[in-house]
Amino acid sequence: TAGPQGGRPGGTRHDYALEELFKLRPEVAYMLSDGNATASDRRGAAIPADELLAIIDNAKKNDPSIPRIHTFYYLTGADKASEEKMLRAISRRTGGKFAKVKVDGRRR
Repeated sequence: TAGPQGGRPGGTRHDYALEELFKLRPEVAYMLSDGNATASDRRGAAIPADELLAIIDNAKKNDPSIPRIHTFYYLTGADKASEEKMLRAISRRTGGKFAKVKVDGRRR
């Protein structure tokens, strides 16, 4: 629900996070998320997983040694298959691992 900044639309922007991550060039990264990747310029609509994976693929073209991204899906609400699929895909595409965590802290 973040508002626009620097001329870019707001929302819960996993795409912006990935772009900044690749600028930092770490070996490993961790993405903790409730799975909700949205864009305010799309009226809160989900950012398609394909768009996020395209950012990863473009980064690989520029630098094949992109970081492994380990994703953690924190279930703060309904368990949504599309959100889990998106986070799993990010991990898989980068050689990372995926974990689903209930709000009470137990892994599933």
